[in-house]
Amino acid sequence: MLGYDCSIRHGTHWHGNHQQLANPDKFSVARWHDEFSRLNAIAGGVEIINCSRYTRLTCFPRQPLEAALSQ
Repeated sequence: MLGYDCSIRHGTHWHGNHQQLANPDKFSVARWHDEFSRLNAIAGGVEIINCSRYTRLTCFPRQPLEAALSQ
């Protein structure tokens, strides 16, 4: 997986805040972490590797993208 920082420490979106829609907050971030943890628990033998450069998500093993692609 790529681009899942799962935090709002550098802003809410890479493209800036929505003007007329809800933007992520600390409760959204907590929900994302919970949902990814549940996904990892039911992945059924599927290996999920987090190749995001910056991430707060810890439920998947991390690896640089170049290393994952070379396997």
